[in-house]
Amino acid sequence: MGFGLTALLVPLLLVIIMIAAMWRVFEKAGEAGWKSIVPFYNLYVLILIAGKPGWWFLIIAFVPLIGLIFYLLVCLSLAQKFDKGPIYGVLLCFFGFIMFPLLAFDNSSYTP
Repeated sequence: MGFGLTALLVPLLLVIIMIAAMWRVFEKAGEAGWKSIVPFYNLYVLILIAGKPGWWFLIIAFVPLIGLIFYLLVCLSLAQKFDKGPIYGVLLCFFGFIMFPLLAFDNSSYTP
């Protein structure tokens, strides 16, 4: 019984933390927080926040390997917009479940 409950609560807690983090990142960038919880639209808005063209969404969402490279470029640009270094951008891409909450709740500000 205990393991089953833990197996449900840990992912649920992670999802709640990620929703709060993405909501806060969107608000720091001047976008409405609700945009972060709409599937696919949140990725599109994140691309725009990073200063990349909106059509990149199609590549990231539908082209497997090239999409990962484009997403890495989005994360690097997003880190730069929040005055973070390139290593932060790489970590944001591959360890977003840790780095997005750090980005959301630190004292960094968005630079358009």
